[in-house]
Amino acid sequence: MKKTGTPGLYNDTATSPDYNPLGWYSYKIVIKQTEQEYYNVYIGGAMKGQPYWTNGNPPVATAVNPLDQNATFVTLLNDNINKVPRDLTEVGAQDKQFRSSVRLFGRVENTAQSFSNVGNKQYIPGKRSFTVNQIEDLFDAFDVLQFKGGGTDVIPVTSTNSPYYAFFRSESNPFIAEFVTSTKAENQFGIVNNGYANQNTIFNRFENLNILETKPTISRLDIYWETSTSGLISELNEAINDGDQQASKVSNWTYNHSEASSPLDVIVNDFVFQDTLGATLTVTGIPTMTVTDNSGADRTSEFEIIAGGSANTFRIRIASGKYFYYEQTQALNIFNFVFDVVISGSSSTNTVSKLNQPLTNVAPTINNDNSGTILRFEGVRDIPIKPIPTGKAIGVNGSNASGGKSTDGLIFSIISQSGVGNFEIDTTDGVSVINTDGTAIGDGTFTLKLEDGGSPNNLFDTMVFNVNFDPSNPI
Repeated sequence: MKKTGTPGLYNDTATSPDYNPLGWYSYKIVIKQTEQEYYNVYIGGAMKGQPYWTNGNPPVATAVNPLDQNATFVTLLNDNINKVPRDLTEVGAQDKQFRSSVRLFGRVENTAQSFSNVGNKQYIPGKRSFTVNQIEDLFDAFDVLQFKGGGTDVIPVTSTNSPYYAFFRSESNPFIAEFVTSTKAENQFGIVNNGYANQNTIFNRFENLNILETKPTISRLDIYWETSTSGLISELNEAINDGDQQASKVSNWTYNHSEASSPLDVIVNDFVFQDTLGATLTVTGIPTMTVTDNSGADRTSEFEIIAGGSANTFRIRIASGKYFYYEQTQALNIFNFVFDVVISGSSSTNTVSKLNQPLTNVAPTINNDNSGTILRFEGVRDIPIKPIPTGKAIGVNGSNASGGKSTDGLIFSIISQSGVGNFEIDTTDGVSVINTDGTAIGDGTFTLKLEDGGSPNNLFDTMVFNVNFDPSNPI
């Protein structure tokens, strides 16, 4: 507890070399809570999508009549009207539609229409919240009092043949709040109403419990709540010293792993495991290591953990016979290392991880020779480039050639040219450069570009070639 420049631990013995009457003596654990006063909004049923649909029962989305299930409607009754208040600033006397600035978090949503003790489930909002964009009474929000459903007589809202009957307490013309959720079905809130087939269609009232939580107000004051946990700091220090050491992090970790790496290359050198205070720990044996990529695939067999150059240090190297290639799917190029560590003097296993370790892409290389000028007959089509006799454009990506993928994902192109000739890439037989100007006479220049198809950063190599077209040159 005692460090240079800090008050240190209290000691009232004047003859002690550690005498410190101004040091820390006791402690009490408190909880800081600045979020205040949030409400649970209890709602009888949540309906996603419009209440009136004519495309099947249950409704099915079509191009003509989409369901728009990213909109949810709920009934506000009693004290819920105050928990989700309407914004009444800058409104006119005749306004009937309002919004609310209260942010809502879903907690419980219905899974069935009619009342059931298993008709709802927990909703996990994550960081998503909803904001009510419209509050209006039911009869004004929808054409409730004029609804005929294709017939000649109005179907009253109290009839089970009205799609608006589904709203909880619909006969009392309650306030209906609408909020937008998500275009992803798993993030939407509530369930869909029955589709309208004819005047005899039966609708069920949405009665199962839904719960929305309002965003709490944030106090500008630092508010702390005392707990019953307290004691002497000297006793706390003794308890910490007597407890088992716990590995909580990896230190001295530098990840040097590229697609050019070879089997048994060390990609992390002499890293250590430390506790929360940064002290290096004594480890029993070699930790167990598992490796996955960001797609979730197990990649453990491609790596090895070995002892480092000094006590309690470790290294990561590429396993024997394993090679890497920078894939176009980026999740395959990111690795997650998880270690199970046993600390000396402890019987428990600690799990420590290093996540999101990237494989480095290496730029490709053009392996042609651009020395000298390519001499071609007037307007000739084929432009062979060294090495001859193939005359093809050749190159490699940055992966280790022994891995068998050094020519995968290569993209050749002509990015610029000047002088005479019209140069293009032809892939009919390998990768060739051709001239499509049959009348070309004189000097021309073109720049060949090789891109690595797996690169998110568009890694590439270029090479400039000179060509002379003349009737005196060989065909």
